[in-house]
Amino acid sequence: MSSKGNSTNFRAARLSSFGSPLRVESVGLSPLGPRDVSIKVHFAGINFYELMIMDGKYPSLPTLPTTPGGELAGVVLETGSDVKTFHKGDRVFSLAQTGKGTTGSYGEIAQVNEQYLYALPKAVSFKTGASIPMVTFAAYAMLRKRVTIPENGVVLIHSAAGGVGSALIQLADAMFPKLTIIGTCSNDQKAETVHSLGADVVINTKKRSFVNEIHKNFPNGIDVIFDPVGQQYIDAHLSLLRPLYGTICSYGTYTGPITDSALVTKLRKGNLTLSGFLMWPLLEHKESCMDIFTNVFELLSWRSQETIQASHR
Repeated sequence: MSSKGNSTNFRAARLSSFGSPLRVESVGLSPLGPRDVSIKVHFAGINFYELMIMDGKYPSLPTLPTTPGGELAGVVLETGSDVKTFHKGDRVFSLAQTGKGTTGSYGEIAQVNEQYLYALPKAVSFKTGASIPMVTFAAYAMLRKRVTIPENGVVLIHSAAGGVGSALIQLADAMFPKLTIIGTCSNDQKAETVHSLGADVVINTKKRSFVNEIHKNFPNGIDVIFDPVGQQYIDAHLSLLRPLYGTICSYGTYTGPITDSALVTKLRKGNLTLSGFLMWPLLEHKESCMDIFTNVFELLSWRSQETIQASHR
């Protein structure tokens, strides 16, 4: 970080064109808005949707050039005139969408609207504070708000070695001790990781069909499927659900959006449910977000250590 006169420059990873690599550049501080908080970034989280943004493939794209990232942990440097909750020196973390309410977390300094900023508990490290909020928020919200899980139920978690998938496994294992968790992944190394996180059944989809394996081992069907895939597996997923009240929770569409015009008819035939989850609208309801984070950090405390492992790839 360097200072010249009254201006302060800092380094940030900048995106100038979609599909191009990030470049570290010197960036000047923007004027601090009345509800903005300036933060010295200790750690920044990197998420799959940000990689999609960099490739220009995310549905909502920021104006370029930009500093990506909305997830960070650090220390408050300065607050805007209307900010009352945070003060200089506070330990904080943020959860915001790239380009909305934040100047970007991939830099030495970030300015974040207080709507998307939270106090970081003393027991939680900066590294953990930056790496788990988005994935644990999504996982907890889906487990508690978007589906109903029977006590002795069976759930399928796709991309189980990824960020949200690994958080779903760990939180589901902690919250529902009698639950049977099936996780899918794409190689043997990831399979070992998924098993270590708490999955009871792990399927390497490069070697075995998850559809065949589940039909064979769970002939009565399964209760919940957490689906980041979208269109590709919709019919397969419907065939796997337990008749009467089985649920697909759709939280991503990386093979394309679900476009099946007959989907409602198929759901009705089996008395099945399709539930959706998108994080960004929830971030506008801060009290609900604070409740979710309180519960997540209580789970961390209950497990005696920071045991929710973030995905590192």
